[in-house]
Amino acid sequence: ETDLQSFLSKNLDPGDTAFDIGSYIGYTSILTSKIVRENGHVYSFEPIKDNFSALKRNIELNPELAENITAVNAAVGKDETLKFFKDPSTPNYGASFVYNKRGENALMETVEGLSLDTVLKKYNLKEVELMKMDCKGCEFFLTESALSRIKRVKIEFSGFHPTKTIHDVLEKLKQAGFSYAVYRNSETRNRSNSKIGYIYGEK
Repeated sequence: ETDLQSFLSKNLDPGDTAFDIGSYIGYTSILTSKIVRENGHVYSFEPIKDNFSALKRNIELNPELAENITAVNAAVGKDETLKFFKDPSTPNYGASFVYNKRGENALMETVEGLSLDTVLKKYNLKEVELMKMDCKGCEFFLTESALSRIKRVKIEFSGFHPTKTIHDVLEKLKQAGFSYAVYRNSETRNRSNSKIGYIYGEK
């Protein structure tokens, strides 16, 4: 059993609802759907079109899981059309609408944006048992109203917002009633946890 499988098994039960925000090609979504089973549901959000196509194909390769996964080609963050900056050497990995690390060399992709509040309203969700976020800065757009409906979060954060820091995210979680821990995303990474890492939070 992988670390991810162990984490999901400990934090989800059959019948639960989960968000996979920044789902890439769907690995986490598929593992999650196996745990929540037919009475639960996974909402998978992937903004980059090539990644989303691969996500859809991977779901189709697992037809027994397809009915309880809703795949959405959109970015969770804010309610507007968003411009994503992509690295020319790795255009399908690490794209963000919050920061542009490649400057004039960045590739651009226009993506539909949805706030987390809009997502909850659109799918008429009263409670989400687990929200995984790996969205290169969209964590800075979380609201207390949306977090009030989330029970547990696992957020991979990156401190590249021009004005906000990880402390803004932690304060928002605290206001919404979460207790949390911050930890490194790699045993060998020597960058400060204030710049990049994981947050696990629960109520």
